[in-house]
Amino acid sequence: MKTEIGYFLKSLITILFISFVVLSCTEKSKPSLISSIQKEAAEAGDKVKLRMINSAVQIYELEKGKTPKSLDQVVKEGYLNAEDIINHKGEKFTYSPEANNLVQKSCGSCSNGVPNSSKAGDTCPYCGVTWGMEVKSY
Repeated sequence: MKTEIGYFLKSLITILFISFVVLSCTEKSKPSLISSIQKEAAEAGDKVKLRMINSAVQIYELEKGKTPKSLDQVVKEGYLNAEDIINHKGEKFTYSPEANNLVQKSCGSCSNGVPNSSKAGDTCPYCGVTWGMEVKSY
């Protein structure tokens, strides 16, 4: 009888230990999954904002008959809200009226958004890669 109880306790402790190990492994993977989903959602939000900004610039051009000089002008005229021209990292989107071009700069290596003042030869603050001329635009 004592050996049966001893065997039962050893089995129970072993099962509890294995369960603990399995649960601790799955708990560690959840934050990275959640942060990955949050990053994708933030980037999707930026893409939506870029489309909205592009539409607002086009409406501005149709109604005013000229290209806006900056996104601030589009906001000032009431075509957008101030928060609409800021990405999820708190940086303003870049608009080039000469080329009628709207871009969100991001690192070609890690795809993180980078300051709009960044240029070729600068280093990514996230992954340390030195940039060439690649700029992703949405």
